[in-house]
Amino acid sequence: MGGGSKKTVKNVTYAAPPVQRDNSFSQYLQYQQSREQAAEARAARERQEAAAREEARRERGRQALDPMRSNLQRSLDAGLVSYGDASSQLREFGARYDIGGETEQRAQDLSTYYTGTLLPQKRQQQVKSAYKTILGREASEDEMADALASYQAEGWGGSSSGLRQQLKSGSEYRDKFNQSYLDNYYDTMYGKQDK
Repeated sequence: MGGGSKKTVKNVTYAAPPVQRDNSFSQYLQYQQSREQAAEARAARERQEAAAREEARRERGRQALDPMRSNLQRSLDAGLVSYGDASSQLREFGARYDIGGETEQRAQDLSTYYTGTLLPQKRQQQVKSAYKTILGREASEDEMADALASYQAEGWGGSSSGLRQQLKSGSEYRDKFNQSYLDNYYDTMYGKQDK
């Protein structure tokens, strides 16, 4: 058997095939992150636009506030609305536009105008009218001052019905209008009697 030849076996080293990394998960994460960033940017833009719209709405309300107060003041002057209605309309307007602080200042201005200017004028006119219609004459300065003081003291508010009742229950009214037939006859025949 011989002898022959020896075979040498060579060591063969196999190189591992190049490892192909599976990047699909990292690509998916990048895709998700880009979508979230785009969604966040869109949401931020929408929030900014909504805030800008809200501020524009409030600004429209601020610009319309003074004309609204002026219209209500003219309506008060004309007697078309009561002070309570005008005040509540002004506050509702402020609530609708979320401008409460500015509205409260205008409501205070309206209140000052009503109580300081309009209400005293109305009361003076009511006193003059009551004296003219009930007693048929003008009120003296003292009577005017007493009647105006009674508005506060008696709590008559904006109504002159309390003053009218007071005038009708007075002796001047009774002497002038609440006489019986017999009192009129005696006054005519013998003159006014002293009481």
